[in-house]
Amino acid sequence: MAEVTRRQDGPSAVRRGRVLLIDDEPSVRRAMSRMIALDHDVVAVGGGHEALERLRAGERFDAILCDLMMPAMTGGEFFQELSRTLPELVDSVIFVTGGAVTPAAQDFLERVPNHRIEKPFDAERLLTLLRERLQA
Repeated sequence: MAEVTRRQDGPSAVRRGRVLLIDDEPSVRRAMSRMIALDHDVVAVGGGHEALERLRAGERFDAILCDLMMPAMTGGEFFQELSRTLPELVDSVIFVTGGAVTPAAQDFLERVPNHRIEKPFDAERLLTLLRERLQA
């Protein structure tokens, strides 16, 4: 197995964070995990229910990357439940969208101030968003 080394951006390198990745597509979870695993510790789950269980059990993350369009619980529904039960974590959510969203999802995105990133995206854009979140 190849050795994984951490990227260094010089003296101003951001600390290594812990990231919760929520996406229903296994291939997307794997690809996104690989993009950020050199810089951050990643826990990937397949849906909002599992993510909420982990968060309610006390697991803590510096950032939460959440797919917006998922079948069992949408990103918007996850966010609403998080707002209700763990409101201190809502600022840590970054939404991931595929571009094609329902009118309800579009309305949701217009109402929440959280960062979002559209698929397909490059690793540097994703890492920049995570750096910004870790510095907040």
